[in-house]
Amino acid sequence: MAVMMIFAGLATVLLVSAMAVDRALAILLPLTYYAIGTRTFANSLIIGVWVFSLFFAFLPLIGLGENVAHYPFSWCFFNYFGDKTEDKIYGFFYSFLGLGSICLTIILNLRVIARLISESKSHVRRESIPNRTNRRTRSNKDISIAIFLIMIVIVFTVCWAPFMIRIIINQSHSFPRNEKADILSLILASWNQVLDPWVYLLFRGNTLTRLIHYIKKSSIICKTFGRFNCSSREVGKHDATALQLGAIPLTSMVTECKQRHKYNDYSEKCRSGRTSI
Repeated sequence: MAVMMIFAGLATVLLVSAMAVDRALAILLPLTYYAIGTRTFANSLIIGVWVFSLFFAFLPLIGLGENVAHYPFSWCFFNYFGDKTEDKIYGFFYSFLGLGSICLTIILNLRVIARLISESKSHVRRESIPNRTNRRTRSNKDISIAIFLIMIVIVFTVCWAPFMIRIIINQSHSFPRNEKADILSLILASWNQVLDPWVYLLFRGNTLTRLIHYIKKSSIICKTFGRFNCSSREVGKHDATALQLGAIPLTSMVTECKQRHKYNDYSEKCRSGRTSI
């Protein structure tokens, strides 16, 4: 059980980092990426992650580290409370490797998001008026990819960073044991496998593009009604303020209202006369 948990945890973290590397090379260095070969490079990354994770999971069985049962003694993992040099080396290497992968994923995804935003702005400046439809479609795709990457970074960091930090704290013996915090961090790490499919399902390109389209439509409608309400309110406030200050006499306002009503009645009569003719 400990071998499988170590393998699954490390492989998950490294695979997400490998995906970030693959994505960053494809967007930041496209010529180099296609020169290497997209499918060959991706397959090599996946196989390398699996082999390394499996090898690392078997190290406690050959003497580097130790697998023990942890509180509440229902799951097995390597001993991150051990005082031996081998236990400390294994625990620190596992945790720092995980935190390094998380930091690498965050940095690469932020670089990709920055590149997408800059390219979207440059396309908006270059394209002419007849290409507005293509420009909007490209902009929506860039925004959806950026949101997707942001959600991956948030879910991945929130789920895995606490578990790696707890291993460092326990292995350094700088704080007293806190089994409840260890269990909570393990639960968060296990939730990553549950949340990842939902992130890929809900924040994929088509779903986000439709959502962004509806949000933009609703924002345009809200802005239109907001401007109309604000203008009507400003006119009403202006008349009321002017009336209070005495700039517009009350008699003149009454006379103006009567003239407006007469004009409306006259225009309606003219329209009815035209229709009868």
